[in-house]
Amino acid sequence: MSEPEEIAQEVDEDAGQISGDYRQDNMSAFLKYTFEWKCFYNEEYFEEIHKNSLHGELRASSFRSVCWQILLNILTYPDSKKKKPSAEVGLDNENVPKPSSLCPGECPDEADQKSIVEKWSEHISQCRKEYEELKQSLELDPTLSLVDNPLSQNTESVWYKHFCDTELKTVIRQDVVRTFPGLDFFRNNEHIQQLMVAILFCYARKYPQMCYRQGMHEILAPIIFVLHCDHQALLHALEVSPVDEHLTTILNEHYLEHDAFTIFCKVMASIENYYLINDSTPTSSGYFPPNPNNSLSSITDNHVVSQLYFINEHILKPADPALHAQLYNLKIPLTLFGIRWLRLLFGREFSLQDLLVLWDVIFAESFELVNYVVVAMLVAIRDQVISSDHIECLSYLMRYPPGIDVNSIIEHALHLKYPNLYPEYEPSPSPDPTPATDSNTSNSKKAKKKNKEKRYKFLNIKSRNKMNPTGPDIMEALPIAEETENTVSAHSQLAYYRDIMIKCHSKLSECSTRIECNQNHSKAPVMNQVLRDIKQVSIHYAMPPSPMCRQSQRL
Repeated sequence: MSEPEEIAQEVDEDAGQISGDYRQDNMSAFLKYTFEWKCFYNEEYFEEIHKNSLHGELRASSFRSVCWQILLNILTYPDSKKKKPSAEVGLDNENVPKPSSLCPGECPDEADQKSIVEKWSEHISQCRKEYEELKQSLELDPTLSLVDNPLSQNTESVWYKHFCDTELKTVIRQDVVRTFPGLDFFRNNEHIQQLMVAILFCYARKYPQMCYRQGMHEILAPIIFVLHCDHQALLHALEVSPVDEHLTTILNEHYLEHDAFTIFCKVMASIENYYLINDSTPTSSGYFPPNPNNSLSSITDNHVVSQLYFINEHILKPADPALHAQLYNLKIPLTLFGIRWLRLLFGREFSLQDLLVLWDVIFAESFELVNYVVVAMLVAIRDQVISSDHIECLSYLMRYPPGIDVNSIIEHALHLKYPNLYPEYEPSPSPDPTPATDSNTSNSKKAKKKNKEKRYKFLNIKSRNKMNPTGPDIMEALPIAEETENTVSAHSQLAYYRDIMIKCHSKLSECSTRIECNQNHSKAPVMNQVLRDIKQVSIHYAMPPSPMCRQSQRL
């Protein structure tokens, strides 16, 4: 056998091995996928879904949309018409729920419990049919009317309704195109945008007392995203082998719009009071125009303001009197930021993935939990709020700081609601300027790690992710003056960061020769990226970039 033939044979063998590994991985994922689906046939799986929701386990589920429909009582088990609160869910000896395995034990025989999923399939098909009928009933073609006048002001006129519908869709679309601008799934995705406009328009017409209000599109968007992810998981499974026919019915991608409408209506039924305003009437087109004389801070006669007052006086004040007093002294009412938090279900305060985890818990526990989430979010940034003035505090609340652990917020919210079932929330301690003793060494290390992350915020995320944590040159430049972290006041923050930049410049200059002489060095791309970041930050802090940064620009 000639050398080229031997090489070709080796390539074929390697390709065959890779293909076999790929098929094996796909089959393993397929078996896990089908096993998770069969767990839904078990009536007792409802409790498992509830517990998995509380512990973030749905993050890895391929059936999150199905779980949401179960938690929202769109799909029901025979004995689970009402959601079971945490107090009724099986707990361990310490009365603390623990994360459980994906499925409880072995699933029962499929034939014994098949009627459950069959009923789900029939119910979903009926919901889809009702939405399709609603959508068709709202489709008006004024050109078919021979006696109607386009200039008619009669509210029963087909032309009048047509112009109102067009105006409403235009208003909805103006909001829809701004949905999650950082995600390609929503940005410049004409199909998804049209789908969202259609759903929100149908909702406004089906529920004229609610109509369309700004912010509803941000409730709809995560629902569509979750459904889409589940549809993609099903398509990947179908590439390996056929699946249960009821599963293909329930997660039929062609009914994304219909299913999203059903879930959206259910969610809105629980939060509609956040949008209702007394003495406010919609336009003839079916939306509520902004009223400059009726700002959020001046509204005192609607449900959401009353709810925020209850949160402030009956949850926040007993839980953290100092934080409550600080907001009172700064004259910052919860309505300034809380109305948006409630109406959007915290959609702008967290990343989409963290938001979905938070929604898992809210859907599992009931929407009453949002009251405690508001307080937990305030407590999570209490140090910043306590030490800031009016403007700084308001900036924290209007633009919630990124990087807050959503799991700690959930943990604290559950403790506030069920103090006997969940352990008391313990926020990360602030670093102690005194040397750490043996008893607090562990806490001190955690606090230092958290503070390091805060100090590295000025660096580009892209370069941070590329950094090798064991790299001796770059990483030595970053940990700076841990003991001075909490001694920096807000007024000297600019000088503090300038000092950081100068020290970074000094440390990075030691590796300039290595970058210049050896561009093939394994860390050269990382070093160059860090230098570019430092140049950007130097400009931001009005400090001239060092020669190192100018060299990086040439590179």
